[in-house]
Amino acid sequence: MIASSDQSLLTTNQNCNINHADAGVSGVSTDEESDEFIMDIMDNWSIDIIEYMDPSAYDSIQQHIGNVMKKSRSFVKLINKSSILMNHISNIKKHFKINRSLQLDCKSRWNSSYHLVEGMLMYKKIIYKINSEKYDIGLNKKQTTKLSLI
Repeated sequence: MIASSDQSLLTTNQNCNINHADAGVSGVSTDEESDEFIMDIMDNWSIDIIEYMDPSAYDSIQQHIGNVMKKSRSFVKLINKSSILMNHISNIKKHFKINRSLQLDCKSRWNSSYHLVEGMLMYKKIIYKINSEKYDIGLNKKQTTKLSLI
């Protein structure tokens, strides 16, 4: 009697095409699941950490980051001060389907600096396009020179 009920269950499962993995049923016990979960969230912060670096390298990296931040701030200021450049960038933004605008950061707030750098990365294509078209946009000589220096 038990064998026939097992066969009927097997036949029923085959007829219904039930797959336990698709239904979310697994054969793993809760202890095994918690062990797997713990393994998934293990802290691996030290993987990308450089433990020792030459002190002169710190200075050069810090100087490079400072230069990038200065150029980013100068670019945003130039855009905000020039209505011609602002209009040209808004047209290019529509072409590249970018909805974000660039804003200056607050130097004492690291998160705003992060948003500035993130925005500059989004504007990478726009920056290349502006640099290639800088003489055709209609900027004055001073603005063109400043754009070239950035």
